[in-house]
Amino acid sequence: MDNYYIRKVLSDSELQKIKEILDAANKENKWNDGKLSAGGNKLKSNLELNDVQLSSTLNSIIMPHIDEDKIFSNFTVPSRSSYNFTSKMEAGGKYGLHLDVEYVGDFSTTLFLNDPEEYEGGELSLLVNGKEEKVKLKAGHAITYKTGIPHRVNTVKSGTRYVYIFWTHTHIKDDFIREIFEELSKLENIMVNYTSSENFDYESFEPTTQDPNFIIKRIKTEILRRHM
Repeated sequence: MDNYYIRKVLSDSELQKIKEILDAANKENKWNDGKLSAGGNKLKSNLELNDVQLSSTLNSIIMPHIDEDKIFSNFTVPSRSSYNFTSKMEAGGKYGLHLDVEYVGDFSTTLFLNDPEEYEGGELSLLVNGKEEKVKLKAGHAITYKTGIPHRVNTVKSGTRYVYIFWTHTHIKDDFIREIFEELSKLENIMVNYTSSENFDYESFEPTTQDPNFIIKRIKTEILRRHM
């Protein structure tokens, strides 16, 4: 089963709008010490956007794409996303090895807001299957991973790293059941070319016992019914 999900989220025009927002935040010095949101955690060295209006504008650009992403939905089975913030990490900034606190959610998402060529270092390092995986994505791309994965942000050696971070709570807390739901969703996508009656509009119930699309939908519905 997949431990994380990487994809492109933002268009070039949306990234330009976000750049303008970040430039405005820099011009007006709209940043707080990131330690304030982590109880003074000395492992954390970054700045976080503290302007409500600018943050709201960022949310309005980014979150609709998350809501429309079916693969994200099948991977996380989301009940809600929360605790979003925008991080600025300048030369010397980092976030040491840590685990996200359990109450923030079940999945963590980091959306990269500027290109990797604009800063040196600053990789998101994840411990996956006993091995370190370093992630440094192009602007507009995001990674979603299970919140329990140990991780860190490596030291930014030069330039400035901007990311948008949020957490997602899942309806299905049982990893095994949620992964079955995800695999069923993948199978459902594979079966798109299988001919079913439109909206399962059969004249009798019998055809539904032979229609794989209907069977998959029924199993997924029962899984959700037990966990929502």
